[in-house]
Amino acid sequence: MEKTLVKNDIFYCYSPNVQKYLVANGFSVIDCGVHKVTKRVFLCFEKSKKLDQYLLIWKNRRKLVS
Repeated sequence: MEKTLVKNDIFYCYSPNVQKYLVANGFSVIDCGVHKVTKRVFLCFEKSKKLDQYLLIWKNRRKLVS
């Protein structure tokens, strides 16, 4: 049976750099779209503990570079 995702289960990613990082690390894009107001492209990923860990790694890595 297929799992039904609700808005709280989805991470909307607007950063092209983070999008590439997540895809390169094996995360699947479950949807994509364009923001109605800003017209920015976003990719959607299913939220998980693993995704949270990778986003934390990204955030900490960015702090080291800045």
